[in-house]
Amino acid sequence: MGQAAQLTKGLMARYGAPNIFLSLAAFPLAVHLPTFFSKYYGIAFGTVGALIFLSRLTDVITDPLIGTWSDKARSRFGRRKPFILAGVPIFMISIWFLFVPIDGMVTEGYVLFFIILLYFSYTLADLPYKAWGAELSHNYEERSRVTGWREGFGLAGLIMALAIPVVVDVLFPAAEGEAAMPRWMFAIAVVTVIGTPFLFFLTLKTVPEPAPDQLAQKRVGWGQGLRIVWQNKAFMKMLVALVAIVIGGTMTATLGLPFVTNVLDLPEQTYPFIILGYYAGATACVPLWVKLSDRIGKHKAVALALVWLSLWSAPIPFLPEGATALFVTCMVLKGTTVGALALLPPSMGADIIDHDTLQTGEQRSGLYFSLWGMVYKLSVAIGVLAATTIPASFGFNPALDVNDDAAKWAVAFCYSLGPALIALLALPSIWTFPITRAVQQQLRDQIEAEAEATPIAKGAL
Repeated sequence: MGQAAQLTKGLMARYGAPNIFLSLAAFPLAVHLPTFFSKYYGIAFGTVGALIFLSRLTDVITDPLIGTWSDKARSRFGRRKPFILAGVPIFMISIWFLFVPIDGMVTEGYVLFFIILLYFSYTLADLPYKAWGAELSHNYEERSRVTGWREGFGLAGLIMALAIPVVVDVLFPAAEGEAAMPRWMFAIAVVTVIGTPFLFFLTLKTVPEPAPDQLAQKRVGWGQGLRIVWQNKAFMKMLVALVAIVIGGTMTATLGLPFVTNVLDLPEQTYPFIILGYYAGATACVPLWVKLSDRIGKHKAVALALVWLSLWSAPIPFLPEGATALFVTCMVLKGTTVGALALLPPSMGADIIDHDTLQTGEQRSGLYFSLWGMVYKLSVAIGVLAATTIPASFGFNPALDVNDDAAKWAVAFCYSLGPALIALLALPSIWTFPITRAVQQQLRDQIEAEAEATPIAKGAL
């Protein structure tokens, strides 16, 4: 049952590679979609935010259902892989019709339907994919390397989402008066639809899915199983921190383009270059955060990242006019934290599941990542809703060439200062996170001992 052999870099890379396209599609979904449908299809900015919020309510049903189903499923292909295989085609279809809307058919209902479909595809594909990653290793440090490879590829996908518009504008210059964003969305959709099946096929074909931990049957029913989840102090602390981190991050992402173009009054085409610097800093620092977490612990590294993020986010609304270089400097410095906030919490989630396995006798990664994903998605929806409705209540309209000072301040506050304050709310929960390296090793020792006494645990899928 023990997992003495280390995972190779090649295997971790093959596992993490599909996250390129999951992240490539997620970036414009969070960043461009409200402005895209408001500016080019006449749907009110706040309405788009409300539609995204409403679409996430379906996750309350679908995420726990798929997570639990994938925990219980048994097939010769594994527990997680059949769900991923079912989700990828739906993902490709919904991306295309959302990013390349059918002329004359775009209504609130059209947008809502395809956003719901896209989020359902993420439930089918991304949720089991992350649960699978949590099960690849039992080692405290190695789990951070698995998530590091995955989130490193995810950051590469974000950089691609920013680089594609630049390449499009350079190689295929727009005609005079032609809008930039629809061309960007089309190009991102084409790249995503072509690349997604290739990388997922490679991963599904070449990366093994380990047999789950299964200890002596403890006869935990559905109701008792949920009570065990909610009584898991480490999990609840992580959820509290997750809500604060995701809401703040989503507000920043949603208002990035409006802040640059409507508040700083810079051309739309400069936005990808600014954010490229942000994510370049993030990507470069991923190995540093992994090493730091090895030295001081995952939870302390996340706490340090939150303080550093807030330090460089808070001053942005107060920068003087024309301070573009100072703004870019703040962006790059706060961007260095993105890797830590992307890769370390999921690695901590794998440690949380070890605690649950001891109590229930089952490795319920799917259930935990479904609840994690549900809270994450609802937090994203709340972040988008706040980022669109608060500025809109002050009269902000991204389609206007000039907004008044109150509207601009609302955008600036929700873009940077507000998220900085929200991120700090996560500090108490993160700092007091109870599963350290030593605690996790004790959990694994107990699991190994019980598994050796459980004949069924020695079998394979």
